Order: sequence, then C-alpha cells, then structure tokens
Amino acid sequence: MSEIDLQRCSSAFTGVIIEGAQEIIGPAGIQAVFNLAQRDSLVPYKSIEEMRKGIKYDDLSAMVFVLEDLYGPRSAHGVLL
Repeated sequence: MSEIDLQRCSSAFTGVIIEGAQEIIGPAGIQAVFNLAQRDSLVPYKSIEEMRKGIKYDDLSAMVFVLEDLYGPRSAHGVLL
C-alpha cells in the first residue's frame, strides 16, 4: 500500500466535492460513478454526511477519471466545481 492510499481528503473538501457533484448528477449519478470506478468501499452511497469523514485521494482520483470518461474533461471539472 503506498503512502497516498492512506491519505484522506479533509472532511470539508470531501463535502464540497460530493455535494457539488450530487447537485449536478444526483445521488444515482454519484452511485454510478462509484460503481464505474470500482470503489467498493464507497458503495452503496448513502449520504453526504457519511462522506464528510473524508475519502481517500485515490478514490477521488478514480472518481475524476470516471467523470472525465463519461462527460469529457471540461464537463467533469465543471461537475466537480
């Protein structure tokens, strides 16, 4: 396990990212992204409050890659902002 696998995003950062993405693609979209990213630790997606404890950086990276595959790089970054 590398050092980055153990690091987590802050709870505030995670909350902003997940809440913003959920506003655009909805809870089902978040669930689909986590499924496509093969992040079993994040499935099933239950609520933003659960995600506020922070997610690992590699989970966030996987989420960004899936969003880029689905929507393209510009749109994926728009979803996350």
